Order: sequence, then C-alpha cells, then structure tokens
Amino acid sequence: MDTLRLISNGAVRIEINDLPLLAHCAAAVRHHGRESIAQAQSYLDVNLSGIDLRDHFYGTSDHTWAPLDDEDDREDPMLLGCNCGIDHCSPVTANITVTDETVVWSEFRSGMNWDSTLVGPFVFERQQYDMAIESAKLPGL
Repeated sequence: MDTLRLISNGAVRIEINDLPLLAHCAAAVRHHGRESIAQAQSYLDVNLSGIDLRDHFYGTSDHTWAPLDDEDDREDPMLLGCNCGIDHCSPVTANITVTDETVVWSEFRSGMNWDSTLVGPFVFERQQYDMAIESAKLPGL
C-alpha cells in the first residue's frame, strides 16, 4: 500500500511514499520527453484554507476542477495548484474512491501539456489515510 502525508502551512503539501506529489508529476513530465522539470515545478501546493480537509480528501468538497473539454462532466479535487495563483487555472486533480478499507487516487488530470495518466494510481490503507488527514491542521480550522 502507498502512504500519504499531508503537511499544512496555509497550503497543503502532499507527500506520497515520502516523495512530494510534485516529484511524481515531474517523473511523468520527464517521461513525456521534456528535458527539464520546469513545467512540473510550475505547480504549487494547493491552498485549502477554510476547506474541510476530510471532505476535500474524500472527494466530496466543492474545491474541484475539470478540463474545458471534459466529456464525462467529472470534477475532481485539486491536489496541486497552478503557480499563477488562480486555483482553477491548470491544477492537478485525481479521482478519489473511498471504501471501508482503502482510498484510491486514480485518473490524474492536468491542464498542462503532459501525460498525467503516468501518475498513480495510489492505493492507501484507509486508517493511515484518515490519520494523515487528522494530523494536517490548517490555521483557522
């Protein structure tokens, strides 16, 4: 199983298996033929101030995004934000499926030009996932 760590400092930094989610995205950018990871580094930790973390990381919050050409009308939680500072510009998102025993992040998407399908899927043990959410405390929550 994969492990999740959430580090909050006004925004939430996501680490999976002791690597920032950004590093997982950078690997996909390199695979896409880019010589540098500058494009992947254009992402920021997502600002979730004032948003219920449990709702967000269970995929039930309103802090979601879908590409303009989305054919299935699926909006997913934002996991990385665009460096322009506009949440809905070109974030990285994933479909989150929660069961009694696991949480799965799959079907990653991005507004940037790289193959986000090379990221994940990640399967977390539900108890560890819940503990990661509880341990991330944002100011004002």
